Amino acid sequence: MANTCLFQGYIPPTLEEVKKYADLYYAHWEDRSTWLIRRVKQFEPISPVANKIKMSYDVMFSELSELEHRDGVLTLPLDWMYKQPFVSIDISGPWESAVCLASRSESARIATYYVFGWLNRFAGFSLHELTEEQISTVYRLLRGRDTSAHTRLSGWLYIVEKYDLNWPIGSSNNWHAWIANREFRCFFIRLCETFAMSVTLPYRQLETCARGLIKVSWNDSFMYQHEDYFGEYKRQFRQRVSNRIKASLTPVQFLLVRAIVTLSRGIVLLTNWFRSQMRRYGVVPPNFVISLVSESKLGFYGQLILPEAMRIDNVRCEALKIDGEAQRITVRPNGYMHKDDGMKAGDLHYVGNKARLYITRGEGASLSADFRIQAHIKRGQFVLPALFASLAGLAVSVALLLMFIKFESFAFPEDISSMVAVVAILPSAMAGYILFDREHEYVSVVLGSRRVLLVVSMIVTLTAVFTVNLALVIRSGIPDKNKPTAQTLAYIDRLSDTAEVAAFVTFATHLIAFLVFALDFLVTENWRHTISRKFHFGLSWLYAVFLVLCFLCAYCWMGVSLFHWSGEKTKFFAEVPIWLYHHAHTIWQSI
Repeated sequence: MANTCLFQGYIPPTLEEVKKYADLYYAHWEDRSTWLIRRVKQFEPISPVANKIKMSYDVMFSELSELEHRDGVLTLPLDWMYKQPFVSIDISGPWESAVCLASRSESARIATYYVFGWLNRFAGFSLHELTEEQISTVYRLLRGRDTSAHTRLSGWLYIVEKYDLNWPIGSSNNWHAWIANREFRCFFIRLCETFAMSVTLPYRQLETCARGLIKVSWNDSFMYQHEDYFGEYKRQFRQRVSNRIKASLTPVQFLLVRAIVTLSRGIVLLTNWFRSQMRRYGVVPPNFVISLVSESKLGFYGQLILPEAMRIDNVRCEALKIDGEAQRITVRPNGYMHKDDGMKAGDLHYVGNKARLYITRGEGASLSADFRIQAHIKRGQFVLPALFASLAGLAVSVALLLMFIKFESFAFPEDISSMVAVVAILPSAMAGYILFDREHEYVSVVLGSRRVLLVVSMIVTLTAVFTVNLALVIRSGIPDKNKPTAQTLAYIDRLSDTAEVAAFVTFATHLIAFLVFALDFLVTENWRHTISRKFHFGLSWLYAVFLVLCFLCAYCWMGVSLFHWSGEKTKFFAEVPIWLYHHAHTIWQSI
């Protein structure tokens, strides 16, 4: 029970502990390059809304001997994280079963050292003037369990922001004076909104292992929103800004501005939601954005590992900022990134399903970069088999329609079992590429819309086969076919119309499926070549327009030939293939 009280519950540092470790912990965090050699963050998508995060820390344990250790256990802060639940967390270190994630109380204890270390270093505040009550107040706020303390802090934050207070701290012992200082206020709010992800290490083992790796992995949900204790304060501050704008405008002007702002926000939100849903259900290829932030003396490595069935086609650096200011960046063909002055900014490399990114240390500044990664499913995984299957279905449906066009009144030979057999085999061939028991979940979702299209074409094919066979069977049972009556001819015409419509719907479905898979194939092919990659967007639209025109021409030509459609636009699209054929034939003859 005594050991339990050391690591969980209400365990604020004592006054003597703060005086002893506050400066040491802050210096330890401010210059992490003395004990942290390398930091690597690895992303592995497991579904459209979640991924697996793996963090690796290369630590010099020999530099940690001066930190606080209680009952033979040392709490080491590794990184700052936004407050979130860690699902399926796994921690490993150089020692078996000896590294554990620190509790909320332990992390708040470390953050308390940071607060008073900052005050002592930057505000000229003497730690000898501290009181136990001040330490307890800071600890409760950072621990996040005392809602009344957060309510009082939120109210005071609203006041100091409203009047833009910036009081000097100096030797003041007043907690309200600390919050009224602008720099301390930003620093403390950042600590409250985040937490120090810390691990506990066996202190005695540090002497036997001077350097080692600590690995932390967990499943992260993209949909997660951490609780914001200062939501009311931020809402009030936004409302204050709105009132200030309202005071400078007439009521009509303000309503007009508000309507325009609301409409623009709605359009942006709707567009982003539509894009996210298109990617979520596999309508458009996957697109990843990874943000890396380096420190003044410590770079940052990032990795993206996709499932084996996927391939990375392009990686580019969208933005590079130094202390928040955007910078121009140049990426050489070998992946070397540098600024305009030639200074190295990082590296990016990718091969197969893996991408490796690196942001160099800022040399006194903080560097941040956003990398956009485009990927596609390997074409042999699904697109090529689906393309050939839809092409085969299209060929058979075209042959069946040509027979309807050639033989009037459904009078073509009754024995077309070979044609029906070929059509019946197609769904079985397609079904072999619809489900994969061992396929990665993320790949299954990306291929979801394509599989739905293939399933729809399969169902339509089965329906058409059933309809044509039923019409043949019914027609074979009609008496007096050699000397048909008017009623018999009308019945045969109805059967013929039904079979023609079924065959035409099959043709249109297979045509759409074939053109969609062809567009997917061509768009993916753009990323395989450096030249076409630069014009990827324009070429994709060119392919799409060309394939839509092909669909209109084939669709109208079949409609005019089979159902005798009329209309200028319909006849125009129907005659385009013939016109192109005659011109191509003339050019060929002249050559």
